[in-house]
This record gives sequence, structure tokens and C-alpha cells, in this order.
Amino acid sequence: MLIAILIGLTSYKKGNGFLIAGYITGIADSTQIMLQNISSGEYLDSTLVIKSNFTFRGRLNETPEELRIISGLKELQKGNLFYTDLLMGNETVAVKGDISDMPLNVTTSGSPVQKEAELYHKQLHAWNVKLRRLKANLKLFPDSINTIEKKQAAASVKKVSDSLEVWQTSFIKNNFNSYIALVMYNYRRDFNTDTLKKLYNNLPGALKQSKFGKSIYMQVNYPKPALGDNYNDFEAVNTKGNSFKLSNIKDKYILLQFAGTGCYWSHMSMPEMRMLSSEYKDSVSFVSYFMDDKAEWLNTCKTDSVTWLSVWSKGGKYSDAASKYSVTGTPTFVLISPDKKVVSSWFGYEDGIVEKEIRKALSIN
Repeated sequence: MLIAILIGLTSYKKGNGFLIAGYITGIADSTQIMLQNISSGEYLDSTLVIKSNFTFRGRLNETPEELRIISGLKELQKGNLFYTDLLMGNETVAVKGDISDMPLNVTTSGSPVQKEAELYHKQLHAWNVKLRRLKANLKLFPDSINTIEKKQAAASVKKVSDSLEVWQTSFIKNNFNSYIALVMYNYRRDFNTDTLKKLYNNLPGALKQSKFGKSIYMQVNYPKPALGDNYNDFEAVNTKGNSFKLSNIKDKYILLQFAGTGCYWSHMSMPEMRMLSSEYKDSVSFVSYFMDDKAEWLNTCKTDSVTWLSVWSKGGKYSDAASKYSVTGTPTFVLISPDKKVVSSWFGYEDGIVEKEIRKALSIN
């Protein structure tokens, strides 16, 4: 069936953009699925699965891009999440598998870059299968006992977890001149600056000029500030479309938040951010930088009643701002002193944590 689809699409020329032809068994007829640009958060296309077949079409302004085939809104509302990721350009790519192969074990053709990504994903899938099996075995032991067998099972889980980390690190370092390695590194952003600089310097020009390579260039030249380090300035726009620089804020602390429109904990932080931005307005400037599609950002500012300064720029997690602070997830918070030193930073949100860090910086009991 997939071959028939591809034959029927031979008139779709490369110059017209990308085409994804999928054949995934196990998905019910008329199930909606969507195609998302992972780095921007933008949804590019939507379609229905008919007899396990589906197609997506579109055009990418930058290539390659990390795209996600994901279950539609109705399925997500029912708690039925399935997805798989592709790394591709304006190409015709075939995706084949079963729903049980998602997210990491589907088979693809049509894109050399995606084939490199598939090699990584399938190896990661094998590691995950092994790790899940060992974790399932460990769960068979009751919490109340601590036998030799349980200790051995726990040790096996740790050993494989540690080996997986070693493998992932080695894969990235040994394959750094590939798009998939650059993508996977940008999910962790944890190599020391000297190591990262050497790896970056050996990249071919095309990879350096990609948004993945440009992000790494920023990380090399603007390492993530540690406590006591100078902050990293960046440019963005506010909700009115006016230009903004972090350095525009003078003589106040800055509570910088990296947020996501689809991030549950970013949304949960909004009421406290709203209250505190008013309570501490004389001493602290609140700035929320959103790492998403522009339209989603503007809509979130309205629906979540963002009354403090909210800013945005192109690039999502590959933007200068996110790269200069080595952001790997949202919400991430950075508290900056009036003399532009980082005095606190943390990932995640819980009730009271923002005020606790502000009061500590201001020496308020």
C-alpha cells in the first residue's frame, strides 16, 4: 500500500517542499494526526489515517528540521498519545511501522539525514527495551523487602542506565559531524566549553551554518553563566512588537523565566508570577521569554493574563537567548542582580519557589 502511495505522488517535485507518506498499522481509521515543527512548536499540517495510510505536505524554510508526527487533539484528550520524530528537509520521506514501533522503531526511506537519525533512534530503542525489562523485574519485589536478589536487580538497572549514558555521550562525540548528533546534543547542552569548542571547530561548513550549529557556536562563545558569573544579554521583541534587550533593565534584579506555551508547569507558575511581579515591582523586573510559535506566545499572554514583560524571538530552543543560557527545558528561571550577576537559577516550578529565591536575594526574612 505504501508503494502505491509513493507511485501516486511521483508528480510531487522536490522544489514544491516536503511530503511525508506514512503507513502505520494499529491506528484506527479516521484518527486525526498532526505534524509539528519541534523547535518552533508550530503545527504544519493535519490529516486523517485511512487504512493505516496518511500523508503530510508542506514547505520548510530551514532544512533540515526536526518534525514530530503526533496523535491529534481528540486522541490526546483521551490520553492516547503516540508519536514519532523525523529529521528531514524538503524531501519525500516514507514512514512505515506499527503503532507499537512508535516513537523510536519505525522504518523510513527517502532522506539521508533521517536515515542517520533512524540509526540512532533504533539503537536507543534497543537500550530502552532492555532497561524497561530490568525495571519491570525490579518492580516485582515488594517495597518492604530488601533481599540480595532485589539489590542485584537494582544494581542491574543502574548498570544499564549508566551504560546507556556512556553510549549516548560517545555517540554524540563520535558522530558530531552529523545533524542527529547536533540535535541530540542540544537536548542536553552539558559538555564543558573546551570539549564543545573542539567538536564545533571540526564541523563542516554546512553544519556550522545550520541552526543547530549556530546554537552550539553561541554556547561556545557564551557559556551558561554559573552562580556569580556575568549574565548573558540577548535581544527579543515584546508583545507590541517593539525591540527589547535584557540590558535595557537598569538598577533592578531581573527574574528571567524561559517558558513554554505547551508546558504545564509554565502555566502553573503564571498566577504567582502575576502576583509577585506587582508586589516586588520596585526592586525586581519580571521577564518571561517564550520558546514557541509566535502566535501561540501571543495567545498565551492573553489567556494566562501575563501582565509583566513577556518577550519572544525566532528559533525556539535554538534562539540566541535559549542558547546563551543552555536551556534544556521549561520553565527555567534565572535571577540576576542589578550589577548583572547570576545569583540563582533553577529548573521547574513549585508553589512558593519564585518568592523564596527573590526574598533570599533581597535579604528579606
